[in-house]
Amino acid sequence: MLTYGYIREATMAHLDIDEEEAQAMNLLARFYTFANEAMQAICGSKPKYRYLDITVVEEFAPLVQDDNGAFLRPATEEELKDETTVYVTDEDLIKDYYHKRNIYLVGELVPMDEKFIAFADKKPLKVVTKKPSVAEMLEAEAFGYKVQQETSRTVEATKNDFSYMGKNQLKFYETGEFFIPVKEFWFLFQSNMSDSEEIDIPVDILMTIPLYIASVCLQIDDMQRAQVKRTEFELALARCTNTDFMDLNTIKQTW
Repeated sequence: MLTYGYIREATMAHLDIDEEEAQAMNLLARFYTFANEAMQAICGSKPKYRYLDITVVEEFAPLVQDDNGAFLRPATEEELKDETTVYVTDEDLIKDYYHKRNIYLVGELVPMDEKFIAFADKKPLKVVTKKPSVAEMLEAEAFGYKVQQETSRTVEATKNDFSYMGKNQLKFYETGEFFIPVKEFWFLFQSNMSDSEEIDIPVDILMTIPLYIASVCLQIDDMQRAQVKRTEFELALARCTNTDFMDLNTIKQTW
């Protein structure tokens, strides 16, 4: 996996300057800003497609603190039966614990994180349990084998299960596990990143970032070279692949 150091070195190679010159022009400190701008340009046409895995429950399971009080955890069956068990009662702490694990209550508004761009126009899914039919039970009995009492499978989630709300939020009306398709940024760069930090981005997409950063840096005193690098960035981005195996929405009949 390539690192932030590769992006920095590749950018200076495109600029044809060394590190001392980049420091003198105060470019290195701004590389992460330009890299995030590159992410915006890249994800406009080749975003990261992902399913948000969200679990919806009627109520949160009781929480307790560990023996040292260092962290929270769900109460065990023995603790639930023990009348002396002390549960966590702070609602904000309880919500924060479960929300970090993508577990929400029915009717709660589910916000998106900072990498979110938009909801993808793909099929949302939910996990349902299927019980064996009478015919399957009779067949199993006749041939002397066991049949699973419940099996999990995914089906399309409908408007009766959830809604897309304003300000990039979701609201669920049923309990269960849901997979909501979204488009996201591949990565968000920070100002304190070290050269050894690995960047979890497909290599072909990552290699376009130095071209974009170089084009922005060259705008300071060489617009012609800046335009050349920007064209190189656009061509490199067009050659990138962005595989998407998400199911398309079902076209519902109107008759």
